[in-house]
Amino acid sequence: MSDVLKKLEFSPRTKHIYEDVLTRLKPNRVREAGHTGFADDGKTPFMDAFEKYADEPYIVCLAHGIADSWLVSEPVIFDDDI
Repeated sequence: MSDVLKKLEFSPRTKHIYEDVLTRLKPNRVREAGHTGFADDGKTPFMDAFEKYADEPYIVCLAHGIADSWLVSEPVIFDDDI
């Protein structure tokens, strides 16, 4: 248990909600399943965006990289997802 959780005192209702959420959380990177892999040239859509928008600010390149990666990724829908 983290130090922060040791300092918190949950109400009975909040504790129930917290425990329920913990049962539904998936480990880091399992949920997203958004790895697009490398192309034959060793690049990814994320890296391509940084090259394509090299003159733009970092945050703009980052946004394009994320968006381009999402556009080519297969959507993943897990059981119990709405």
